[in-house]
Amino acid sequence: MLTGLALLVLATFSGAVFWAASRRAAGLARSPAAPVNSLPFHHGAYAAVWTAVPAALVLLVAGLFGNSVETALVKAQLPAAVRALEASDRQVFLDDALAVARGGSRSETPYSPDLEAALKTAASEAHAIDVRIRLIGLGSAVVLALAGAAWGLSQIRAPFRARAGVEKWIQALLLLCSVTAVFTTVGIVASLVWESWRFFQAVPPLAFLFGMEWDPQSAMYADQVVSEGAFGAIPLFVGTFLIMLIAMTVAAPVGLFAAIYLSEYASATSRAIIKPLLEILAGVPTVVYGFFAALTVGPLFRSGFNALGAMLVQERQVLEQFDVGLEANPHAIGGRHRTGLRRGGVPPARPRRPPRRSRLQRRGRLARLGRQGRRGHPPPRRARRAARAAARPMMARLPRPSAAGSARALRRARHRCRCAG
Repeated sequence: MLTGLALLVLATFSGAVFWAASRRAAGLARSPAAPVNSLPFHHGAYAAVWTAVPAALVLLVAGLFGNSVETALVKAQLPAAVRALEASDRQVFLDDALAVARGGSRSETPYSPDLEAALKTAASEAHAIDVRIRLIGLGSAVVLALAGAAWGLSQIRAPFRARAGVEKWIQALLLLCSVTAVFTTVGIVASLVWESWRFFQAVPPLAFLFGMEWDPQSAMYADQVVSEGAFGAIPLFVGTFLIMLIAMTVAAPVGLFAAIYLSEYASATSRAIIKPLLEILAGVPTVVYGFFAALTVGPLFRSGFNALGAMLVQERQVLEQFDVGLEANPHAIGGRHRTGLRRGGVPPARPRRPPRRSRLQRRGRLARLGRQGRRGHPPPRRARRAARAAARPMMARLPRPSAAGSARALRRARHRCRCAG
């Protein structure tokens, strides 16, 4: 509570420093003495950053590690009577002392008169240590905030590059975020490798990969020998594939038809409401949906449909994939809406190999390339000959004009053939 209040006061003070530095830099910019290198906003941001960041770091460090330091100091000052206790009893005594020092309630563990007096002494010492840690943290934050404000205000000069200083702080923040992400990933991988190494020291790898029984609770007792089939992973693999098949059986039809409805049949109002909701749901991890389904949907299907109930909520992934595929396909020309969906919407929504071109199609493509040329150059002679050869059968199949027919349509058709050649 005290750390949060101190951070709020620090933010208010930093805002005041920003305003003062901006006003001072604006007055400096209005003077015709020398051109100002940075904007007033950059000078204000530079002073505010130097005011807030060091003091905030001290407050956060004191708030995060203050309790650990307090516990270590109190544990080092325990009397001999408490140190003679068992490890569990000594930990209970330490927890009671810290709880009393922080204004909480102690446990119901009975103590002897000597231990009761030692408990009161340890609680008073813990309270004094906590007060000292808080005062040191607040005092250091105040000193750093005042020093940073003085430094930032003293740097407001015409040739000073305040923008470069602010950008260095931003680069340091981005570098800290990147390093934190990298070290977090390295820590996760190291933890997995270490725990896997310990696991395979107790269980043979072949027994894990090809075992037919999964019963990890059989190794919970110290006097029990772990059997080779107790940690077999084949039931886990089979169960995963079974649940995947059940989920796809349920999700594929529902997701496909829901995507068709949203892409082709839904009105603009309905689509504007439903599609953002689906996009919000897409940001939720699948593990959360599985956990929710296992706790709420699963009991409803407990009589033989537990696996089905646990995977019902995963249909939104298939829905998104089909929705993206259907949005890029036009309607079929000259047919019904569902015919266009069946022939022009659904097939391109699934991945497939492109059809192989026939000889006539390759010749037509060559003719088009010949017409276009290469960057404005005239098409090669071979392409012109191929184009004319491909256009002759088309000219021969043109209908003859009749008395009742229109000569304009014939001229248009011949014009298209000449353009193709």
